[in-house]
Amino acid sequence: MSRTPESSLPRKSESELHGIAVGIAQNAIFTDRHIAPGDEKLASMIFMPLGFLDRKQLLKLQRKQRPGLVYAKMEHAGPRAINGYPMFFECSMLHPKDAQVVWQKYLSITQAMVGHDASEADGESSE
Repeated sequence: MSRTPESSLPRKSESELHGIAVGIAQNAIFTDRHIAPGDEKLASMIFMPLGFLDRKQLLKLQRKQRPGLVYAKMEHAGPRAINGYPMFFECSMLHPKDAQVVWQKYLSITQAMVGHDASEADGESSE
């Protein structure tokens, strides 16, 4: 049984991970997980730096860096879009373990937002 090699991407601090999760929840950060099933082939056009990698560089990315999440800030989106998706001339990648933390935080934030919205609709207030 072979072990999956650890990602060579650097780890982020807890506050950086929290900031990314909040940014995703506020639609200030776009991720590869926002790409609809069937549109995955557009990733290299959405995150343009990926499109400039040759085959050897793509293999290195997949084997050594093993990103858990590719993301970019919406404020850095280019002036054009592809099939309704923003296009970025820069992007960042998260270590797979950091990606799990970010996504769990994001889900918690959105769940809290939905719960908060529902309680406001019922006339409840936290004030």
